[in-house]
Amino acid sequence: MLLLGILFISVPIIIWGLWIFVFENNPNASQLEKVKIYDSYLPKLMNGNFELSLVTFISSLIAIVFAAISMTSASVIRKIISIIIIIAGLLIMLLQLFSLM
Repeated sequence: MLLLGILFISVPIIIWGLWIFVFENNPNASQLEKVKIYDSYLPKLMNGNFELSLVTFISSLIAIVFAAISMTSASVIRKIISIIIIIAGLLIMLLQLFSLM
């Protein structure tokens, strides 16, 4: 379950990493050009802001659920990783909720 939580929390992290990568590697491009370059890396299904925010939000929610389920294990390391996933997932969800407004 913990591996599934890590897998699902990696989706928003990769999306943010792609955003940072595009904007750092194209400093002379305008904002519109940077967004077009960013959208070119994503599938057509996820080109809209709402769709991308929804994927990120749902992925974070699923990661939180899997991390909470794996908290019942006796291993201290697993509990620490689960807590980190839950905190990161909650922060990502809050950011997505505020970005949708």
